[in-house]
Amino acid sequence: MKHIKIEATENSPKIILDATKGLIHISGDSYPENTFEFYEMVLEWLQNYFNSPLETTTVKLNLSYFNSSTVQILFEIFDIFQENREKTTFVIEWYYDKEDSDWRDDYDYFAEEFTALDIRPVGEERP
Repeated sequence: MKHIKIEATENSPKIILDATKGLIHISGDSYPENTFEFYEMVLEWLQNYFNSPLETTTVKLNLSYFNSSTVQILFEIFDIFQENREKTTFVIEWYYDKEDSDWRDDYDYFAEEFTALDIRPVGEERP
């Protein structure tokens, strides 16, 4: 399965999808001009990965800013995780700025919506 690495831009996140490590990493800002087109390859990769995932899949979500279109994509991504929770053990880390209560609210929202997944908050100081 193809390893995907997309470098961050001013308005799109860095994405690492590595099936050999069972790693899904999304970090940075996410407000691309066409969010659905930008994430299309990610959604396809996820569908393929879960045909034969590793025993453990690590998800690192560290978004500094994301728009409402990205929220829709994140819901699709988490739906895929939830649908495949019997195939792999998920370690999902949601990074957020300890000083910004909105980030914690975003985590809480997803944790409440996807209760079958163990989404772990990781508070950190951001520069």
